[in-house]
Amino acid sequence: MNFKYIGKTDISRYLKYTDTSKGVWEKRCSARDEWNKPHRTVYEQNLYRHYNENNSVYYTLDIPRNEVEPTLLKEADLNTCSFKANIISSYPGNMEGMHIDLYGSFLGRNKSLADIEDKIYTIKRVWIPLQDSVMGQLFFTPDNTLQSWRAGDMFEVPNKVFHGFANVSDRQRFTLLLTGYRRTFE
Repeated sequence: MNFKYIGKTDISRYLKYTDTSKGVWEKRCSARDEWNKPHRTVYEQNLYRHYNENNSVYYTLDIPRNEVEPTLLKEADLNTCSFKANIISSYPGNMEGMHIDLYGSFLGRNKSLADIEDKIYTIKRVWIPLQDSVMGQLFFTPDNTLQSWRAGDMFEVPNKVFHGFANVSDRQRFTLLLTGYRRTFE
């Protein structure tokens, strides 16, 4: 399944969050924090052996809800009352192995795919790069690889599909990630 292109948005308001010396950035390593738990797929549990803090670390910064423009949420077709927004920072040499989103930052941690099955298609995740792509920055599913984008492009991350990313470039990569209920389910 492909990443659906939604459109282009103005990201100027969110660029201030790319200053990693400000805010509370949370160090994340999905292999350590998530994949090794029993509610994850067997595939993800096996990936745990290959990914660690040497090759699979990224940082997140939560964006205050009142800082997210309602027009952006409408462009993304997200419910304006129930959403989560954060910036993801990935340094060169890091990657995120193939995984299925269980929307832990939005629904709460430690839920399995079976736990969220009844609501998974009401949830939408939108990936918005905050800078133009450079060679070596990839976002991929088994069927599609995004390797060229412009700052402000908006892509829907498909539900229940394995995907991952790699930053094998020479630059830090910043993306805005929006997760919430689809407006069609308001």
